[in-house]
Amino acid sequence: MTADNNMPTKIICGYKDDISTAGERLTDKPTPVTKAVNIKVRSLGTGSYIAIGNEEQIEWRLNAVGDSHKIYVDDLSKVIVITDVGTTGCLEWFGG
Repeated sequence: MTADNNMPTKIICGYKDDISTAGERLTDKPTPVTKAVNIKVRSLGTGSYIAIGNEEQIEWRLNAVGDSHKIYVDDLSKVIVITDVGTTGCLEWFGG
């Protein structure tokens, strides 16, 4: 895949499961982002939402399977995720 200026665009994708009530990073590995990343709910598990944000605040709640939010960040390891109940939620992401 290439960008409009014919420069290669790296595609990243992955998932985070076992999301808990203790805020944790979406990924522990440094994952540089050059464009945007779409984060989507695969499963809420026993919770009623999965929230995403950063270390200062959790800004977006995803309330249903299939809900998604596009984020613009320079590194996915800066994204924090949390749920309200249990440890069975799962998110997936795709972007560049």
